[in-house]
Amino acid sequence: MKIFFILLLIFLIYIHQVIGILCYQCHQTSKKCNNGNLDLSNQINCSDERCAVLKYETPKPGKNVLATIRDCATYTEHQRLQMVKLERPVRVVVFEECDTPLCNFSIRIHQFSTSIILTLILFMIK
Repeated sequence: MKIFFILLLIFLIYIHQVIGILCYQCHQTSKKCNNGNLDLSNQINCSDERCAVLKYETPKPGKNVLATIRDCATYTEHQRLQMVKLERPVRVVVFEECDTPLCNFSIRIHQFSTSIILTLILFMIK
């Protein structure tokens, strides 16, 4: 029985790596994107195996505006900021990457690699 669970787990990990990872996707100044209150329409399948969150502030007359990018971790923080064409310099609030499905929903991203999950499951089977 243990062998069956181990083989099933290895198969599922293999399938996960072939398919990719599901990430939230948005680039907005809305509270919905900034706070991570996203729905099914804001999801994308990424082949990069990582998701990312970049929050940055842009100075506007009289206030700073917070914007958030949630997407596949295809680009580094610097590359992502280069793609955002702004007249004024921006201040990065947070940039984080993660490697579990839909893990880029909030600022505090908990990173659990596949190997840690596999180890925990193997200990639970024993």
